[in-house]
Amino acid sequence: MSLQERTKIAASLKAKGNAAYQQRKFATAIDYYTRAIAVTPKPEPVFFSNRAACMCFRSFCRYMRAERAAQVTLT
Repeated sequence: MSLQERTKIAASLKAKGNAAYQQRKFATAIDYYTRAIAVTPKPEPVFFSNRAACMCFRSFCRYMRAERAAQVTLT
C-alpha cells in the first residue's frame, strides 16, 4: 500500500472516529483512532490526543454511572 493510500485511509478512520465521538460512542471512536494510528505512515499527534480524550470521557462516564448507582443505594 502506498504512503498516499495509507494517509487517505488514516484520514477516513479519523473521520469515523470523530463521528463516533460526537455520538458519545467512545469505545468505537477509540477503535477507529487506534486503527488510524496503526495505518498512518507518520505519527499524527491528533490521532493520539483524540484517542486519549475518548479514554478520559469513557472513564468519566463510567465514574458518573457508578456514582449514581451508589447514590441510589444510599437513599
